[in-house]
Amino acid sequence: MRVTWFSLIGLLALSRSVAGLQVGTPHTSTAEIIVGSAVAGPDRTATIAVSLRDGTGQGVVGMQNDIILPLGVRAALRANGRPDCMRNPDFNVVPASFTLRPVGCTPSIDCGSLRGILFAADSTEPFPNGLLYQCRMLVLDNACPGTHRLACAEPSAVHPTGLRLPASCVDGELLVPTGPGDCDVDGHVTIDEVLSGVAIALGESSLANCETLDVTGDGAVTIEELVIARNLALHCP
Repeated sequence: MRVTWFSLIGLLALSRSVAGLQVGTPHTSTAEIIVGSAVAGPDRTATIAVSLRDGTGQGVVGMQNDIILPLGVRAALRANGRPDCMRNPDFNVVPASFTLRPVGCTPSIDCGSLRGILFAADSTEPFPNGLLYQCRMLVLDNACPGTHRLACAEPSAVHPTGLRLPASCVDGELLVPTGPGDCDVDGHVTIDEVLSGVAIALGESSLANCETLDVTGDGAVTIEELVIARNLALHCP
């Protein structure tokens, strides 16, 4: 028999009193898992918060959701190679699980989503509304300026008895305000702007004409920064 985390919660719940909780009654709303939004430039990280809004009134002691990673955005990793995520420290939960998907993927190549799973150490104490966990996201240096959707998928929520509750998801956004080489900060990098960067790198023009090219903030424009700007000009709409 296949054992899932939902069935584990159910087994835990059977050993505890759930008096006073409504079981098996119709639900008119859902346990809503909400992915937050943030702003970060290329080669920077942003913290994305994931929150709960329980509209069922039944109590949620376990949850799961995926965050679909858009092109140009990756999950930041810890030294051990795991996603840099943290549960709400105020929750009394069994250690949370954060994994990249699909299983066995390579983070820099083919990991398309991030999954978070939490369930309460005491299944008679539902999660309060508010922050569930947060994860750091890395905006790659070739991420196109604009709004990147952080789609929320595969939402699940569990009642203290182990029964599934109706669950829904709310997408988040990661705004990349501009990119290296966007000299006029209009959200686009053009070939003319890349050529302006070449002139700055050669000392024929002032950095003041295109300060966004200086990704590292060292007061100069390098060949690496020009390559990033060229890629944005060629690949971003």
